[in-house]
Amino acid sequence: MIAVSDIKPGGTEGQLLELLSQALHFKYKLVTSTDGQVGTLQENGSWNGIVGLISRGEADIGLTQISVTKERLGSSRFQRTLLSQ
Repeated sequence: MIAVSDIKPGGTEGQLLELLSQALHFKYKLVTSTDGQVGTLQENGSWNGIVGLISRGEADIGLTQISVTKERLGSSRFQRTLLSQ
């Protein structure tokens, strides 16, 4: 995991995180997965990528475009899909 302290999240997800942070008065630290993956179930039963960070408790939420699969549903809770134009 790599902490990213000098950038702000972009896009719809970043705007939502900023709004929630301001409204609920919390601070956040951005991290990125070292392998650059969203999340794939490994042969040993663990997850890599962002899903792995969340399932291991190294991150509380993931902000990314991710497909909700049956396997991922077993490892994480997903929020409703946000659509933007």
